Amino acid sequence: MIDEQTKNNIIQTASIVEVLNDFITLKKKGANYMGLCPFHNEKSPSFTVSPSKEFYKCFGCGKSGSVINFLMDYLKLSYPESLKWLAKKYNIPIIEKERTPEQIQEKFHQESLYILNEFAQKFYTNQLYSQPESNMPLEYLNYRGILKITCDKFLLGYAPPGYNTFYQAAIKNQFSHELLIKSGLVGFKNNSYYDSYRDRIIFPICNLSNKVVGFGARIIQPNSNTAKYLNTPENELYIKNTILYGIHLARQPIIQQDECILVEGYTDVIRLHQAGIENVVSSSGTALSANQLNLIKKFTKNIVIIYDGDPAGIKAAVRGLDLAIEEAMNVHLVLLPEPEDPDSFVGNVGAEGFKSYIHEHKKDFIFFMIDLHLQEVENDINAKNQLVNQIAEILSKMNRLTDFVKQDYYINRCAQKLQIDNQALSNLVSSMSNKKVQSKNQKFKVTKENFNETLVEIDRERQNILKDNVLNVTQESTYEKKILTLLVEYGFEIWEDNVTTAQYILDSLERFPLETPEFIDFIKFYKNEMTKNYFPNFKFLLTHENETIRNLAKMIAPEIIEVSNYWHTDRDKIIELIEHVGDDNTKIMYKENLLGKKDDAAKHHLIIDNYLRHYIIKKIKKYLDNLTQKLKNPDLTEDEQNETLHLQFELKKYEKELAIPLGTVLRN
Repeated sequence: MIDEQTKNNIIQTASIVEVLNDFITLKKKGANYMGLCPFHNEKSPSFTVSPSKEFYKCFGCGKSGSVINFLMDYLKLSYPESLKWLAKKYNIPIIEKERTPEQIQEKFHQESLYILNEFAQKFYTNQLYSQPESNMPLEYLNYRGILKITCDKFLLGYAPPGYNTFYQAAIKNQFSHELLIKSGLVGFKNNSYYDSYRDRIIFPICNLSNKVVGFGARIIQPNSNTAKYLNTPENELYIKNTILYGIHLARQPIIQQDECILVEGYTDVIRLHQAGIENVVSSSGTALSANQLNLIKKFTKNIVIIYDGDPAGIKAAVRGLDLAIEEAMNVHLVLLPEPEDPDSFVGNVGAEGFKSYIHEHKKDFIFFMIDLHLQEVENDINAKNQLVNQIAEILSKMNRLTDFVKQDYYINRCAQKLQIDNQALSNLVSSMSNKKVQSKNQKFKVTKENFNETLVEIDRERQNILKDNVLNVTQESTYEKKILTLLVEYGFEIWEDNVTTAQYILDSLERFPLETPEFIDFIKFYKNEMTKNYFPNFKFLLTHENETIRNLAKMIAPEIIEVSNYWHTDRDKIIELIEHVGDDNTKIMYKENLLGKKDDAAKHHLIIDNYLRHYIIKKIKKYLDNLTQKLKNPDLTEDEQNETLHLQFELKKYEKELAIPLGTVLRN
């Protein structure tokens, strides 16, 4: 964990313009910078960066945020990874929080493995190019159609045939026996150490950070006595079900294409990249795991899986793909013509031919499953019943609330393909969905033994709901949102008599509380920060480690257009309105504010007063509606009626006092 002081140093040092200029060309336009949006294709710049607010916004696609948000969205880094990326750019040493001895030991092992893997990769790559004239490894790669430039791109190497050539080199470079065994690069048998990989082509496997976490090794010459492929055994770095070969190179192409192509082998990935099809990765011959699906989902919700195996192999490979449906991902499958695999097929038809074939032959995963199994069930009613239940089980994993239209479409199409009643399938899917909900609810049954655990789980669920809903604020909360914007923008200013603007706003909200749940939580968060004598600004909020806070900050952040621009445009119109309202002192105060005879803080007071008035008037109208309904109750006593009428009178009086027409001072 990065300590708080280091994190603040990184955030304060990082310039949003400098960082974004590493990825796009920005040109100064007034106080801001503009460029072509990196998140969608456009010909005219709509991507605006404000150096004063440390904030960007695209007015084409709506993407917005801080420098941290940009790195997380564009490079798909985690929050800590984004901080480390910035620290590296600005040469800021990372100081981490004090860790336990166990954590220190684990970190040491991880870093040691990274260093060893990097050494091994360079050793194997050097071996590939330092063989005698009759260079068998390079001849093999040339035979497979892999060019030198591609070898370099994928860091390919060669493990020499000697019994312990790599081992000797590693020991010479001070690597311990324990580390060599743990890495899987070296084995121990009959009281001697030996190289795990001998006379094999080496495929380094990298993570998203472009660090080598493991190796794949393929024999060059057929040998029935040894495995065709060997892989790094699992350790702190290499966990097979979290790894996708080629993901470090495919990340940006996947984002740009909004599609991930999944193939089986290393050479499939390499040959497709070489042909210019770079949005491709490999699961190294295993069925997709939940971890791998989540890794892909960082970049796209669309997966195309290419198979070249027989039906039995395909059935095994697609097992578990219903996890993708649960994650609202779109999965398509493609069968290549026999005996082709992606490697050979792209070599035969070229990149364009390959793309065309994929486009024409990719089939939806669910429909693919139906077609694959229908050939077998024929008139076997029991087998067909099992297939119907299997498809209904998959469809029940769709989120009915967010994917209603999609689920309805699949139910109709699947019923047609299965030749069963549409309503019957719909009922079966609903029944399975209800069972899942009931099963999920079981975990919230509180007992004495699981009380604390249940509280933690409920809070986690609540945070997930908050995170999901934070960007779906209704129109009714517009003024609440504006008030929070002003609270963050100007909360630190003095309102009057040593009362801060933040306190003035918060006192107003005590009388007329907010209603939007996530805004209520934000007020609690803001008050807590105030107890530390700190007024959170947008840079602090937009770069906060809590994702919910970051998302909410993005929502309430002011537009990049300077607020002061509105004053010049609307000043005459506003002055004309003021002439018709209020007493002479009010007119003088507002005119002085608008004509610039008072400081910016006074102008800010006018803006805040404007929105608070609108907000409170809106709340009063709601209260008055409730009181009107209450008066219609025939069971009210005379005292209750009089009390309600008095409250109604007082609220209307207050509403009238507030109703100075300042609604056009700022545009919504």
